[in-house]
Amino acid sequence: MVNGKEKLIVAIDTNEFDKAKELIDKLEDSVDIFKVGLEQYVATRGKTVDYLKEKGKKIFLDLKFHDIPNTMQSAVRAAVRDNVWLMTIHVSDMEGMRQCAQAAREEADKLGIEKPIIVGVTVLTSLSNQDLQDIGCNMTTEELAI
Repeated sequence: MVNGKEKLIVAIDTNEFDKAKELIDKLEDSVDIFKVGLEQYVATRGKTVDYLKEKGKKIFLDLKFHDIPNTMQSAVRAAVRDNVWLMTIHVSDMEGMRQCAQAAREEADKLGIEKPIIVGVTVLTSLSNQDLQDIGCNMTTEELAI
């Protein structure tokens, strides 16, 4: 049976480690999964991820990796070494996604840990249809998200 503690994901939307730590400590008995985004990760140089690992929490690393395939694979492998539960990558091509999944599987197997979930981001929620047209995309946000 899955309880609410295993379903709820709390976003750590602060760029200060002390505030992140306070939130984690306050919610640790009620929440198993915490999301660490780009601002938080960079501002604390990954310190919050380390703290969550110490606490035995699941980590949703929402960095939306997007780069050349080799760099993305390296980033995915590093995230696996941090034992993240879930991570995000930009969906730019099927082969790149396949390579990231393969890199995650290989790294997890090498370390003897469970492979993380990888979620593909198709379009950022902040982009409008006009934004897409401005960058030369002739699809709507709805069409890209499918």
